[in-house]
Amino acid sequence: MQTPSENRIRDIVARLRAATSDLGQLAEAIDTAPPIMPAGRQRFAEKAALLLRHRQLRKRFLPVDLFQEPGWDMLIAVYIADRKGQPVNVKTLVAMVDAPATTAQRWIDHLDKLGLVSRATDPMDRRRIEVSLTGAGQAAMESYLDAIPEI
Repeated sequence: MQTPSENRIRDIVARLRAATSDLGQLAEAIDTAPPIMPAGRQRFAEKAALLLRHRQLRKRFLPVDLFQEPGWDMLIAVYIADRKGQPVNVKTLVAMVDAPATTAQRWIDHLDKLGLVSRATDPMDRRRIEVSLTGAGQAAMESYLDAIPEI
């Protein structure tokens, strides 16, 4: 019989695998999506996808608890989704980060208060809330991505 701690660890590992898979699918989609944006923005989207892949790689080689950055993971995921023209709802975004749902919700609130993301009710399903970058959030992400040296 497993202890509660062992069960909790197995649950965390399963959630991390699912989140890594979701982020990997977003990064893969960026790699295979046809360019539908100006060259500069396409370059930013490629850099964001590369950042996601790097984040996944470090989790393969180093302890996962070193990389608890749900706010950053959310910004990258929302940026990539925005560049692809795909909406991201709160439930999907919470599933993408390596944090409990309550922590993820607090980060969404915080990012909203900072003016980096906005939330809107999905017109097709009023129970769902979509999260997208604000103009300031997009500008901040693209300024950061532009400052990253070419590899």
